Amino acid sequence: MPVAKDKDLPRLRYSCYTEKSREMDAFVQDHVFTRILSGNMLINTTNGSYTFSAGNTILIKRNQLAKVVQLPPPNGEFKSVSVYFDRQALSDFSKENRIAPAESYQGESVLLLRSNTLYESYASSLAAYQQGETSQGLTGLKVKEALMLILHLDQDASALLFDFHEPEKEDLENYMNTHFRFNAEIKHFAYLTGRSPATFKRDFAKIFNASPGSWLQKRRLKEAYYLIKEKRMKISEVYPETGFEDLSHFSFAFKKAFGKSPSLI
Repeated sequence: MPVAKDKDLPRLRYSCYTEKSREMDAFVQDHVFTRILSGNMLINTTNGSYTFSAGNTILIKRNQLAKVVQLPPPNGEFKSVSVYFDRQALSDFSKENRIAPAESYQGESVLLLRSNTLYESYASSLAAYQQGETSQGLTGLKVKEALMLILHLDQDASALLFDFHEPEKEDLENYMNTHFRFNAEIKHFAYLTGRSPATFKRDFAKIFNASPGSWLQKRRLKEAYYLIKEKRMKISEVYPETGFEDLSHFSFAFKKAFGKSPSLI
């Protein structure tokens, strides 16, 4: 999967799915370089929606929330390989190669990189790493190799890669009303709005007169009710769309809030 919530991530990751898999909404902590080997990938962020297919190589920007759907081909498997660029690795690389930090990046949330056999060859070279046959030193070299390839083939991507700015303080009311559908942790909402968790909760209570958890559930349920009743969307589509992790939790919360199950709306 190309996005993740865990702090200590492996730098290389291989994904393989035989069925349609809607990934958990996730906080994209590090920039992610992904080569799609088979199938299609749909990525939705607040800045736009993107569709990619087998043979595409993409770069996903850090410090954002994203929804990802991975679609296997008919009678086949979805496959991809990903490389994670954490801030320390990028900082070390920029110093070693005398690359100046970039200005605050304002471009696309996800970049489609150039179609080139070098990216294909690089992805193939990661095959041995799929079975864990590696070490920290070797993965470090593969991370550097990926960075060198990007700078060689897609120089414009350096503005995204080497922007080391952290999130600035956001208008909390506007941010939450725009991002409530993403099933992120409170600490991630706090970080992305330029606040500590304690400050986030304090500011949140002043604006919404509720705790973040309580407000998020009510706001998501209100949106879910609208999508089911007015847009006639399927329940199986609505619960992940509105930030719920599973159908049973969604159905229980919905019935408690509105007095009837979502199937009876």
